[in-house]
Amino acid sequence: MPQAQTTNYEALVTEARDGNKDSMSQLISKIRNRLYAISVKYLWHPHDAEDACQEILIRIVKNLHTFRGDSQFETWAHRIAINTLINIRKQASEPKLSFEDFSADLEDGLAEAPEDYQSRPDYHRMLEEIRTGCTSAMLQCLEGDLRLSYIMGEILEFDHNEAATILEVQVATYRKRLSRSRDKVNAFMQGNCGLINPENSCRCNRRVSKAIATKRLDPGNYIFSTSQESADNFPIILEKIRNIKDMRSAALLHQTSSTDGNKNAFSTWLKEELLSINTDEVS
Repeated sequence: MPQAQTTNYEALVTEARDGNKDSMSQLISKIRNRLYAISVKYLWHPHDAEDACQEILIRIVKNLHTFRGDSQFETWAHRIAINTLINIRKQASEPKLSFEDFSADLEDGLAEAPEDYQSRPDYHRMLEEIRTGCTSAMLQCLEGDLRLSYIMGEILEFDHNEAATILEVQVATYRKRLSRSRDKVNAFMQGNCGLINPENSCRCNRRVSKAIATKRLDPGNYIFSTSQESADNFPIILEKIRNIKDMRSAALLHQTSSTDGNKNAFSTWLKEELLSINTDEVS
């Protein structure tokens, strides 16, 4: 499961600020996955998260000379990420999704997946696509500040003090938001998700037909599912999650969702950008 980690960035930051491209590449590679994880959980769609992550990294590179070491580099970088994501969401002006509407959608059109789909070698990837898209969409039902608190605390497991610093709020405020978001997510999943509570009617396999009909699932062309291996291994992970009889089960299910992003596309983009960005340029 993902854990917030402390890494010594001091040498890399100093060298990157002095124009060392290798150090800059290493520095961004170390933080890129966590920035993408926050982006995709906050924005929902992986393509939007890729775009946001690239914008965040450009801002970090351009403003690296302003980092003075008053906080940890990772804290500084994540603060840039959060502010960027909030601005992106404000500009998008998308309609808010409510837990009530989402619950009604989950109950609509439930049916066992047709045999021809169940016999496909990528059937588990179809289920992973539905599961990951669903759990990420669920987070969109939370108000922005609650969503960020849940992502930072429950999914990425940041220390409360560090998370509060990144979100620029008092620790007490952050803890209240985290508690509220945790209660909302747990209540929804206990009342709707068949993975967490087997008594619920909603199952990923019972949403296949509806997802295909509404074009939320395109078998063979996956947006959320990133590998056959992770999809095949999920039943084992689910069994372990169900053995945890406390409020952590919902967070653990969210943690199983892929947050890798398109690593190959990112690597190509990164190499090109590192040659063109002036680290003394302020954006």
